[in-house]
Amino acid sequence: MGETLAPDRFPDDEASAQHDPEAFLRSRGFDPAADPASLVEPQRPFFSTMRCTALWEASHAGALHCVQWLFERPGGPETVRVPNNYGRTPLFAACYEGHLDVAQWLYAHGAAADVGLKDKDGFTALTATCRREKQDMYFVVVRWLSNLKENQPAAVKYVDYH
Repeated sequence: MGETLAPDRFPDDEASAQHDPEAFLRSRGFDPAADPASLVEPQRPFFSTMRCTALWEASHAGALHCVQWLFERPGGPETVRVPNNYGRTPLFAACYEGHLDVAQWLYAHGAAADVGLKDKDGFTALTATCRREKQDMYFVVVRWLSNLKENQPAAVKYVDYH
C-alpha cells in the first residue's frame, strides 16, 4: 500500500524540496524571499512554539536540495548552528529523523561542533538516533563524536557519555 508519513510531513515534501525549494518553504509557512536568519516563525501550531529556522525545517524534512539552497543565500551559513527553542540544531533534526545525506552535508558545512550538544531535555544527536532506532545514523554520529574528542577545538565542549 501507500507510504505512511509522519504527521508533520506533507506528501509532496520530498518532490517540492528537490525540485522547488521555494515551494517547499511556502508549504511550511516560510517566506522564501526573506533573509534565512529571519525565517523563524512558520504558521503551523506545533512548529511555531519551536521557533525553528527554515534550514532547521528543511533538515528535519530531509530536504537536502533545500538545505543547500538556503545555505547558499546571504545569511544562510549563519543559520547552520541556530537551534530552535528546545536547543535542537539543524544537525540534531536531521539525525533525529535519520536523514543521513542532510546530516553529513551539515556536518561538513559548519555543524561539526553541534554533534555533542545537548538539547533542553538533555538529548544529543547520538541519543536522538538511539531513541528513533536510526542505526545507520547512529554509527556515523559515533564516528563524529570520536573525531570531536580527538580534534576538540578549544571552543567546543565535548559531552562524555560514560
